[in-house]
Amino acid sequence: MGIASWHRPLMCLAAIMAVWAIVSVVGLAADTRTLGGDPLWAKPLKFAISFGVYALTLAWMLSLLRRPRLRRFAWWAGTVASAATLLEAAAISVQVVRGTGSHFNVATPLDSSLYALMGGGVVLMYAATVVIGSGLAFFSTFRDRALSGD
Repeated sequence: MGIASWHRPLMCLAAIMAVWAIVSVVGLAADTRTLGGDPLWAKPLKFAISFGVYALTLAWMLSLLRRPRLRRFAWWAGTVASAATLLEAAAISVQVVRGTGSHFNVATPLDSSLYALMGGGVVLMYAATVVIGSGLAFFSTFRDRALSGD
């Protein structure tokens, strides 16, 4: 299976994160505001890169699952991870545009709501990762090269 057959929602997420990274680089160059001594657009750039790598890694992992029933279940887990990650990225973006911190910020009702949304999103992301990783760990037919002596 080639990369074209990888999980489409995760691949779309990776593409969106690539665009978000480019926007963040432009923001770093054009916007001189800082937050806590760091350029305001540094955090979204870091998250765009990490979310993009996360999406590509999960899409690759899903391509390794062969059992149809497990593959279908894992596909939904990947889709949930995509949506949750996109919500997290949107919350971070809203806070950057507002010029305020995104993490641990409960200064206003909006800040509290966005922070809670991010917390829920990360729980869904990690749960989806556990589901996909467990499927690979327990239901794959891959040989462990380190243990087999190959």
